[in-house]
Amino acid sequence: VDPEVTPGSLESVLDLPGLGPRQPVATNARLALDDASVSWVISASEVRVFAVELVDGRPEGPLHPLTIARAGALIYPSTPEDSSFGLCLVGVVPGTQARPIARSDLHRLARQEPIVVQALERFAGRMASAVAGVDDDADDPGSGPRLSMAVGDEVTLAPGDSAVARHPGVW
Repeated sequence: VDPEVTPGSLESVLDLPGLGPRQPVATNARLALDDASVSWVISASEVRVFAVELVDGRPEGPLHPLTIARAGALIYPSTPEDSSFGLCLVGVVPGTQARPIARSDLHRLARQEPIVVQALERFAGRMASAVAGVDDDADDPGSGPRLSMAVGDEVTLAPGDSAVARHPGVW
């Protein structure tokens, strides 16, 4: 049990003890999520989470959009070691920031803080939805599903629905 935290007392993952310093997440550069011992908390604005092809072990290949994560979201990268893909973040607007947290601290906190388990479940659900082609934006209550589209796809959007490009490019 963490002496800094009364079990069940935290209201947001932004309040987690053990968060590292704020780091900028640029709009024109990738923050590679290549350290399996670190998770991230989005602390300001929002990021796009991408799968990225690894070139000689570095995340330099094409980006494949997965989801958006807003301030207060937990990012828990967990790609297999032998994968040809990794994950990276790109800021949506200038001023976007994220804070690292050691995976071991996160695991310990998850045993006493329901907010950590809820954030992990939200992230896992959003990633699974992205792979299925529908991203239910749990961090934006009131909006409808976010449909993943590619050029030539025919879709019907209901009020409140939105669409995201499945592949990077200019429309």
